Amino acid sequence: VAALLHRGGLDDPLRDDSATLAAICEQYGTPVRYEVFEGVIHAFLHYTKMLDAANDALEHGATFYREQLGL
Repeated sequence: VAALLHRGGLDDPLRDDSATLAAICEQYGTPVRYEVFEGVIHAFLHYTKMLDAANDALEHGATFYREQLGL
């Protein structure tokens, strides 16, 4: 099973679902990292020109997958 990096916003209406997904992945031994970013909403990753958090999340994603691939 592939590793999962899951990100959400503190103001995301799906935040509880995201936390549950991360917990299930952990339960079954799937490598997972769940991050919550303050002050952003669902789909905040689409706003890289306006939100530093979106750029941070993308950088965290790149770092996570480099780690998973051993790069």
